[in-house]
Amino acid sequence: MKKKKMIGLLGLFLLGVYFINLGITKASPDSIVPSVEGTLNYLTIVDSGGGTLGGAWDKLNYNGSPLYCVDNSKSWPISGITYNKTESKDDKGLVYILENGYTGGSSAPMTGDVDKDRYITQGAIWLYYNNGSLGNSFDNADDPDGLKTHMRRLYSDAVAVKNGTKSYASTTSVSVSFDSPNTKMTLSGENYTSEVITPTVTKASNYTVTVSGAAGAKVLDVSGAEKSTFASGSGFVVSVPKASVTDTSSVDVTVSATGDVSYVNIYTPDPSVANSTNYQKILIVDTKETTVSESLALSATAEKVCVNYVIVGDVIPDPKLTDPTPDSSCYDKGHNYDQEKKLTTRTNCTFKGWNLTRDLTGEWVDGTALNEDLTLYGAWDCPTVTVPSTASSTPLIILGVGLVSISAGTMFYLVKEKKSLKNNK
Repeated sequence: MKKKKMIGLLGLFLLGVYFINLGITKASPDSIVPSVEGTLNYLTIVDSGGGTLGGAWDKLNYNGSPLYCVDNSKSWPISGITYNKTESKDDKGLVYILENGYTGGSSAPMTGDVDKDRYITQGAIWLYYNNGSLGNSFDNADDPDGLKTHMRRLYSDAVAVKNGTKSYASTTSVSVSFDSPNTKMTLSGENYTSEVITPTVTKASNYTVTVSGAAGAKVLDVSGAEKSTFASGSGFVVSVPKASVTDTSSVDVTVSATGDVSYVNIYTPDPSVANSTNYQKILIVDTKETTVSESLALSATAEKVCVNYVIVGDVIPDPKLTDPTPDSSCYDKGHNYDQEKKLTTRTNCTFKGWNLTRDLTGEWVDGTALNEDLTLYGAWDCPTVTVPSTASSTPLIILGVGLVSISAGTMFYLVKEKKSLKNNK
């Protein structure tokens, strides 16, 4: 077949030329021979020099799927020659373009026209391999059908996927992801547990979970049974013994799934072909079985509850006593708590014990788990002096006043008489 050369904007491409096969076949062969399925003549974008973006080029395919050119620094490939697999690489951005552009057949998701979609996919690949710039000729070229807009969108999305700023689950690749789960573990009985975590797993029937970072951490199914392998679409729970959590403890969770992952095989012309180094390379998107993983960090913070003691009533113990009112104290939530001993050292007083309410009702049962802050109330029972009432003491007061008056009168009379006798002498 006559060798063709790219014209116009393809002269801007300085990278090695590649072709890409959208046929995604597990374990692609070591050698391939491309074939021709026609010529693509739908060329809308024309540069200022009269050249066309891409020129008329043979629509090559392999295994029934289209091949795409990446750069024009070498001759347009020809059919009938052998290409050998020489390299493999992972390129999520490129896979995104190939899976969201024209993939062959009659489907044209972007414009409804298979040649236009094929042309857009080609342009997006050129942009991808040239860091988004095809020069002023491309930027200023007429584009009545708006194909450049599609190219740039496809390219920009591919870059975002490659950089990890756009989430994308390949239609052919196994993947694992989390949908913003709650990472805080809460205390339940003797263990801190997570909420049910259900990872999104594609292209795999099951996944495995491993945990690390906290002693005794376990992976459970939703019924509480310990296990490590789960069916895709089902959830799991992580549990950590309360005793392993001091302050804040981190639990690292890793979810793994095994399946096919899309990657790229690079093919170059067989050395036996005349002028083989002058021809473009070919890329074939392939799959291989791979284990992929995604990690998640959970946190368990030791929950504390506090106990306070309060004396009610008018009799407050002297703080210098050997057993004054107990100080406040805090414990891990769920701690089995025994109340402080009764107070004993107030003379002539009896301590009435600790109660749950200020009016001294309810009793705390030793050994009960503390699940919230607790205040215990106590009081002293001390004897008091009885003071008679005003009504019953009135006669006694009158009698007392009378007796005092009589006594005073008698004394006055005696003194007076004594003075009189003395004067008569």
